[in-house]
Amino acid sequence: PGIPISERAAYLSQVYIGVTSVLLCLCIIAFGTRIYQRVFPVWKAGLDDYFVVAGFILTVADWAMLLTMMVPTPRLVPLDRSTLAGKNSWLAIAVWGLSMTCIKTSIALTLLRIQGSQRAWRVFLYTVIAVQAVYGVGNTLFNLAIACRPLEAAWNPFVVAADGSGGGCVSAEIMRDVSNVGSAVNIATDVLLSLAPATFLRKLNRPLRERAFVCVMMGMGLLASVSSIVKTVIVKDWGEPTATGGDWWATGVSICTWTALEQLLGVLAACVPAMKGVLQRCLGAMGVSLTESRSQPRSGYYARHAGTGLGGTSRTG
Repeated sequence: PGIPISERAAYLSQVYIGVTSVLLCLCIIAFGTRIYQRVFPVWKAGLDDYFVVAGFILTVADWAMLLTMMVPTPRLVPLDRSTLAGKNSWLAIAVWGLSMTCIKTSIALTLLRIQGSQRAWRVFLYTVIAVQAVYGVGNTLFNLAIACRPLEAAWNPFVVAADGSGGGCVSAEIMRDVSNVGSAVNIATDVLLSLAPATFLRKLNRPLRERAFVCVMMGMGLLASVSSIVKTVIVKDWGEPTATGGDWWATGVSICTWTALEQLLGVLAACVPAMKGVLQRCLGAMGVSLTESRSQPRSGYYARHAGTGLGGTSRTG
């Protein structure tokens, strides 16, 4: 006996493995570059760096937990394997909430470090942090302590409560409502944090090419919000046999994929700006500069000051 995996579910599993693995490699490079620049040659790591470390660790853990849902070939999955996949997928919801909270907090703290002199700006960013933190904690409590009694009932329909009564979970409708609230919070904070740099970046005395680079990198947060929107649409059909065509596994894999994309793109949005210094040096070797108005051979001035802009190795914490 086992759970049949359809061709569609197998194909979606292949997509998850292929797409998210590439993004994970990019995240590792961007994350490693950011942390290296913040601790070498002088330790200048700030609170935003500690939060991005926590967010990255939780993102990798979540990705690995969701990997148990991926069956790249159509076949029967043993019941113990399907139970493990259900368990990991459920627990991954709480990990996802904490991961997104840490990533968003890191981005907000980074913006505070760059431009934290204005009171209205500080109030706005601290409000974003507070809203995201409340949701992150609330989401964890709901999924681990409220949604199912006992917790094992979330992935084991045959579990019996300690008092001898049958275990159970809240209705699929409540699950969808809670998920939609979380998606609304994440979409709103994604958009706000992605567009926020535009309010001050244009006022900075930096070359247009450099400012455009930072805007594009921060705009990756908008892609994370797109992932959240798509996931919300798919979750809307969860628990509706007519909408999913009865292929629960394929729908679950789709939700897992967009969940992982949301987290990985969030990590990239937080870390990729640190790659500017590396890209600047690579382009400089070809006579192109991100910090000068025109492309020209590297001068003594450029050699002394390359890498001192946003994300460069010479910035201060």
